[in-house]
Amino acid sequence: MARQIGDLPHALGEGEALAQRFADKRPAVFLDYDGTLTPIRDRPEEAVISDSMREAVRRLAERVPVVVVSGRDRKVVQKLMGLDNLIVAGDDGFDIWSPTGGAIQHEEGTAFKGLLREVEAKLRAELVNVPGALVEPRKSSVAVHFRLVPQEQQPRIKKMLTPSSANTRRSSKSHRARRSLRSSPGWIGTKVRRCSTCSKH
Repeated sequence: MARQIGDLPHALGEGEALAQRFADKRPAVFLDYDGTLTPIRDRPEEAVISDSMREAVRRLAERVPVVVVSGRDRKVVQKLMGLDNLIVAGDDGFDIWSPTGGAIQHEEGTAFKGLLREVEAKLRAELVNVPGALVEPRKSSVAVHFRLVPQEQQPRIKKMLTPSSANTRRSSKSHRARRSLRSSPGWIGTKVRRCSTCSKH
């Protein structure tokens, strides 16, 4: 049976074992923003890191490399963190910044900016009468937040955003672009990527 996170030993009680594992190595710490550095909130703008958490991350980053990874836009995460000694991977890794190397941007999605705006407009039109639904445009994706949507209407949103046709499945190999959905409690993100097998497009 697959191990669950609760089956893992508690790091604070395994100091000696950790010291042995990290001997002659330099560890790095990877942290998510929403739900890790901040509590999950109904609205994304309400997820603001506390001063004490920010100070703890700052002090940790003085000892080991700290990477904050988020589906949010990288510049938004940097502004929220308010620290300049972190590596920040925004937009699910499409846009990375480090204090020593500056910005590293993957340009695969730039050809689909127009398509993303079309997706955003379509989602806004379809959700205009759904109370509590929030559409958040990002650099290489569009996120739909539905924590504020009445419980009875949430299945409608999930069904609307669930890939069901050939041009939206991850396995699609014959279309210029494909849409992948990343889902967690309360939000679904739509990202358009170039299909790796469509070299002519």
